[in-house]
Amino acid sequence: MNSQVRRHRLDALCTADLAMDGVVVTAPADLVMRTCAPDQWLPRAEAEAIRRHLRPDDRVARFAAWGLARTLLGLICAADPAGLAITRDGAGRPHLADRAGPDFNLSHAGGWVAVGLSRAGRIGVDVEQARPCAIWDAVAADFLPGDALALWSGLGEADRAATALRQWCMREAVLKATGEGLAGDLRTLDLPLTALNAHIARGGRDYRVGALDLADGHGLGFATDAASPPDILLLCEGDGAFRTA
Repeated sequence: MNSQVRRHRLDALCTADLAMDGVVVTAPADLVMRTCAPDQWLPRAEAEAIRRHLRPDDRVARFAAWGLARTLLGLICAADPAGLAITRDGAGRPHLADRAGPDFNLSHAGGWVAVGLSRAGRIGVDVEQARPCAIWDAVAADFLPGDALALWSGLGEADRAATALRQWCMREAVLKATGEGLAGDLRTLDLPLTALNAHIARGGRDYRVGALDLADGHGLGFATDAASPPDILLLCEGDGAFRTA
């Protein structure tokens, strides 16, 4: 079973849209900033920490990703987004402090953000912007195992760039779902090279893994150990104020 992909107006999103066991919500960062005013939905200390980042585009991406994450968690938990207590485990993976709500994960890169939520297991998401093939050629050996690297090297330039982006996003999503994060080795993941959906065993769990091509050359990857893959909501422009209840 593959994920269901739906477009949804950001300003009309409500609790019922998040009622499934797992969902990945993704949107352009500037759309989130224009529609949600996410810097107002973060605790003061969290917002001030983001404002200390030197690059303006990095500040926008972090505000958008964390603002969207807190907004979605607030809808699911019927709570004030800024009042939700979020902490991190020993590996730096964020979670609700009381662990009573859904598992969640977030990502931002280039002009896009993504938030994954799951009531039925662990979830990881990764969004990444497209890179020239020459860059992928230089780093492919750092994240593709030997057999996959050999097959990948035989592809044409355009296919190498597209395949590398999808593989990177899916592999990163798996390690974010397991909690290994940066400590994990992407090359140890046995993923089919050209598949957009796959299963992989990791740490005694069975993960469903998928990839989706987004607009502007960005890619999205997800991984979850839930029984069903998450739905994917592509948020789009709409009129009116964002509803938080």
